[in-house]
Parts: sequence; C-alpha cells; structure tokens
Amino acid sequence: MIPKAVWSDLSKMGGPGGRDDCQFGWHHWVGTHFSHSTMLDVGAGLGHSRERLAAGANEVVLQDPAPGMPVDTCDDVATFAPRSFEVVTAFDVIEHVLDDRAFLRQLCRIARRAVVITTPNYDVSHAANPYHVREYSPSEFLELLAGHTIGLLMVGNSNGTERVTLSDDEFAKHTLPHQAAMLTIPGTDSRLAIP
Repeated sequence: MIPKAVWSDLSKMGGPGGRDDCQFGWHHWVGTHFSHSTMLDVGAGLGHSRERLAAGANEVVLQDPAPGMPVDTCDDVATFAPRSFEVVTAFDVIEHVLDDRAFLRQLCRIARRAVVITTPNYDVSHAANPYHVREYSPSEFLELLAGHTIGLLMVGNSNGTERVTLSDDEFAKHTLPHQAAMLTIPGTDSRLAIP
C-alpha cells in the first residue's frame, strides 16, 4: 500500500465541509448489535452517529479532532484512558490518518470489548477522495488488522445498509465498495461482539 502523494487534511477544516452523512447503515448496525454499552465514536464529524449508536440503550460519546464540530470532545485518542469504553468505533476514519497502525492500536487500547472500523475498498474507489491519505484493498486491510483478534469481517455498499459477513478467505477476494471489521479485545468477555 502506497499513501497518496497529495491529499487534503479534512480534520483541519472547521464546519461541515465534506462531512456528508454517508455511514448511516453501519451506525445503525453497531447501535442495534450492542446494547447497554459505553461507546466512543472516533472521527464523528457532524455527529450523525449519536442517535443511531444509542439505539440499543448505549451511552455514546462523540470525538473529532476538527474544530467546530458538534461533538463531545476534540481530545486526541491518545489522551483517553485504557479500557475506558466498551466499544470504540471509527467509521471511515482510518483512511484519513497518517499513522494508521498507531491509530488502530490506540482504538484497541481504549476499548474493553470491541473496536469497529469501516473503510472504502481501494479496488473499487481507487482513492479518488482528496481527503484520504490512503485506501486499502481487501488484502491490505487484512494486513492492517494482522496481530489483532478479528471477531467479524463484513463488506457491503458504502453506507452500510447492505452488509454481508465473510470469512478471511472470502474477504480477501471481495469486490464490494466498502469493508468493515470488528476486532475483539483479548482477555475480555466478547459475547457482546458476536452476532
């Protein structure tokens, strides 16, 4: 995977520019999949995820580093205490982050039970979005997740309203526009993280 040579940093832009409501199906799935859990949604932008993630009587905190966003905190993920939320989500965020591996480690450090991330499939989108540092082919996404405990791999349309669960082998060959993973935290009760 080679990062793009030229990209725009959306986190440095205040206000709603470029922050469309594009992940509603993924939000809804996570919100109804977990119940009575504490959740941190990282990179929450305009806050569209709050109500959807709260659907299962979940307590939701929204984070985004950009100024002027309607979120609960702009604090860097590195400042959150270890295991401070049961579930940590990052919907279409990791493709915006320079050090993606360190970012993923931080998400797993914060979570007690599970981390859910979604990202575009490079083989379909070809990193056309100027705000993305990089995008991942299915095999590159699996490589990024190596060393973490994968509880579930899903693919689907971009907004997540049509999702399919796949095995590792099937996932590596998928041709759908979006991909998602639920990582479970070793040493914890992961029953909440199993559909």
